[in-house]
Amino acid sequence: MDETTKKASISLDVMPLVNGHLPIPVVKISKYFPPSKGFRGQRTQARSEVFSPGEVYNKSKASQVHVIVPSANNEL
Repeated sequence: MDETTKKASISLDVMPLVNGHLPIPVVKISKYFPPSKGFRGQRTQARSEVFSPGEVYNKSKASQVHVIVPSANNEL
Protein backbone atom coordinates (compact mmCIF):
# COMPACT_ATOMS: atom_id res chain seq x y z
CA MET A 1 0.00 0.00 0.00
CA ASP A 2 1.45 3.38 -0.90
CA GLU A 3 1.46 6.49 1.29
CA THR A 4 -1.75 7.98 -0.20
CA THR A 5 -3.86 4.80 0.14
CA LYS A 6 -5.50 4.33 3.52
CA LYS A 7 -8.13 1.83 4.56
CA ALA A 8 -10.70 2.56 7.25
CA SER A 9 -13.74 0.77 8.55
CA ILE A 10 -16.65 2.62 10.16
CA SER A 11 -19.60 1.09 12.02
CA LEU A 12 -22.85 2.86 12.84
CA ASP A 13 -25.59 1.66 15.18
CA VAL A 14 -29.10 2.46 13.93
CA MET A 15 -32.38 1.66 15.67
CA PRO A 16 -35.36 1.14 13.32
CA LEU A 17 -38.75 2.62 14.24
CA VAL A 18 -40.83 0.32 11.97
CA ASN A 19 -40.66 -3.32 10.91
CA GLY A 20 -40.29 -4.89 7.46
CA HIS A 21 -37.60 -4.97 4.75
CA LEU A 22 -35.92 -1.61 5.25
CA PRO A 23 -33.13 -0.03 3.19
CA ILE A 24 -29.83 0.55 4.93
CA PRO A 25 -29.72 4.31 5.81
CA VAL A 26 -27.78 6.58 3.45
CA VAL A 27 -24.71 8.08 5.11
CA LYS A 28 -22.77 11.01 3.68
CA ILE A 29 -19.03 10.74 4.36
CA SER A 30 -16.72 13.75 4.09
CA LYS A 31 -13.01 14.45 4.52
CA TYR A 32 -12.24 16.41 7.70
CA PHE A 33 -9.51 19.03 7.83
CA PRO A 34 -8.70 20.31 11.34
CA PRO A 35 -7.98 24.00 11.92
CA SER A 36 -4.44 25.08 11.16
CA LYS A 37 -2.33 28.22 11.03
CA GLY A 38 -3.10 30.12 7.89
CA PHE A 39 -1.86 33.29 6.26
CA ARG A 40 0.01 35.62 8.69
CA GLY A 41 -0.27 33.12 11.55
CA GLN A 42 -4.07 33.35 11.80
CA ARG A 43 -5.97 30.16 12.72
CA THR A 44 -8.19 28.80 9.96
CA GLN A 45 -11.60 27.19 10.54
CA ALA A 46 -12.01 23.41 10.51
CA ARG A 47 -13.61 22.31 7.25
CA SER A 48 -14.90 19.25 5.43
CA GLU A 49 -14.96 18.26 1.76
CA VAL A 50 -16.91 15.63 -0.14
CA PHE A 51 -14.82 12.73 -1.45
CA SER A 52 -14.19 12.53 -5.21
CA PRO A 53 -16.24 9.98 -7.21
CA GLY A 54 -14.65 6.54 -6.78
CA GLU A 55 -12.54 7.60 -3.79
CA VAL A 56 -14.91 5.92 -1.29
CA TYR A 57 -16.72 2.64 -1.92
CA ASN A 58 -19.95 1.91 -0.03
CA LYS A 59 -20.51 -1.85 -0.24
CA SER A 60 -23.85 -1.65 1.60
CA LYS A 61 -25.44 0.74 -0.93
CA ALA A 62 -28.94 -0.46 -1.94
CA SER A 63 -28.86 -3.20 0.72
CA GLN A 64 -31.83 -4.01 2.91
CA VAL A 65 -32.28 -5.42 6.39
CA HIS A 66 -35.29 -7.43 7.57
CA VAL A 67 -36.60 -5.98 10.85
CA ILE A 68 -38.94 -8.22 12.85
CA VAL A 69 -40.89 -6.80 15.77
CA PRO A 70 -40.66 -9.04 18.88
CA SER A 71 -43.93 -10.62 19.98
CA ALA A 72 -45.67 -9.34 23.13
CA ASN A 73 -44.64 -12.51 25.02
CA ASN A 74 -40.89 -12.01 24.41
CA GLU A 75 -38.91 -9.55 26.49
CA LEU A 76 -35.64 -8.02 25.37
